[in-house]
Order: sequence, then structure tokens, then C-alpha cells
Amino acid sequence: MRPTLRQRRLGSALARLRDRAGIDIDTVAASMGWTRSDTSGRESGRTESSLADIERLSRLYDSTDDERGWLLDLAGRQRERCWWQPFGAAVPDTFLDYLELEETATDLHAWEIDLVPGLLQTPDYARAVIESWIPRPGPDLAEQRLRLRMARRERMGRLRLSVVVDEGALRRRVGGDRVWREQLASLTRLPETVTLRVLPFSGGAHASHSGSFSLLTAVGATGVDQAVLLDNVGGSLFLEDEPEVRRFQSAFEDLRAAALDPESSRDAILDILRANG
Repeated sequence: MRPTLRQRRLGSALARLRDRAGIDIDTVAASMGWTRSDTSGRESGRTESSLADIERLSRLYDSTDDERGWLLDLAGRQRERCWWQPFGAAVPDTFLDYLELEETATDLHAWEIDLVPGLLQTPDYARAVIESWIPRPGPDLAEQRLRLRMARRERMGRLRLSVVVDEGALRRRVGGDRVWREQLASLTRLPETVTLRVLPFSGGAHASHSGSFSLLTAVGATGVDQAVLLDNVGGSLFLEDEPEVRRFQSAFEDLRAAALDPESSRDAILDILRANG
């Protein structure tokens, strides 16, 4: 069975703490009475770590109280039922990983080239988007996906959300004129935790013509954990490798620098609405 994201995050944190302590896997195995395979299994998330394991490893690695607390909290929630589990059949496993990290994230940076970002979509706009997916979802599946998206939006207040949206995404009349206008109007009334920037057509070439992406940042035991979600017709791709994440981080910074500032972005949205009244 594939390890959950919680198990993988716990394992990678243990590996970082071991590296920091300058202890090799064989030494850990001997100290804990495990085999080398047992130890590497815990660091990969394939083998579940008990609370007693975490206590002993924390002492072995000379972890701080904060690090130990984070590890114990995550270990204690390895089998905890998540709020999104009733929607599990409606989304792929990779997106469930994304939801796991989104739940604990502090910051979300998103670039959208074709659509308004999911967390900022109105119900009618989101329904139109979901019903356009390939393969076409039946009514029950579409409704389940819509309910999941709206539940995520309701929980958005925990996040600092920074979004760059291509001008073309704002001009695409998803759902027809009424739905589209209501969606644009909602983008002019965003909460303080959301920063929206528009990348205008006049900006020319930019750092990410290849497609949209979301970059999540969550607090981990030894710093921050980051991951990128890519969505396309083939499905969702979840990237966790540090070099790959850094590339998207750099691309987002370039996009943000090229976009209008938040106030000018709001004015640009209002101009689109006035011009299409």
C-alpha cells in the first residue's frame, strides 16, 4: 500500500533529523533494535512509526521540544480520519495528497493561465468548470466535486493566498455571461488573506507558458515542507522533490514581478466588467 502523505512527511522529517545529528542508518538500527530495512522503511513512510518510536528517536537525534512535539502530533494523526475522506472517490490519490498538505499549509502561491483559481471560484463558476472536465463526470460525481471545492473555499481563511492570474483567464466567459460577471465581481471583494495579481496581455512572454500550478508551504519539524500541484488533461501531478519545487518557486516570483500590483489588478477586473456591461 502506498504511504500516505502524513507518513511520508513524518519519515522525511526523521531522515533530516538523523542527517543533522550525523548518525547513519546502521547506528539507528542498532540503537533501536531494528534491521536496516526497518529504519529505512520508517524514513520512507512505508513502515508506521509509533509514538514510542518517535520518543526514542527524538532523544537519539537530540531534537528540540518543538520538533519532538511536531513529530508526535503527526505520528498520532497517521490514521486519523480526514474531513475530505467522504469525497475520496471523487478525486485521484495525488489530489488527496494535495488536500493533506493544504490542510496544514500556511501559504499557497498559485498561477492560473486559463481559469479563476479553484479556491476563489463561485459555486456556479466551479460547477461549469467541473462539468467541462474530461471524462465528463455524471451528475452525482460533479456534485460531489463541487461540494469538495466549496468546502475547501470555506476553509481558505487559514491560508495566506497569493495568486497570479493571466488576463485571458479573466476574459474567458465560463458558465455564460451572468456566471462569468458574478465571478469577476467576487474577485473585487476578496478577504485580506488573499492577494490577487493580474498578468496583463501587454506583459508579453512570461515564466510559465506551459501551464498552471499551485505551490504549497507548510511548517515541518525541521523547517518548511513545500510541494507543487500540476493539473492537466492527464490528471494531477504532485511534486515534492526540492530541486523541482525550487524551479516553480522561481517561476512564481518572476510571474508575480511581471504582474500588476493588487490595486491595479482590481482596477483591471473592474475595467473588464465595465467594458462588457
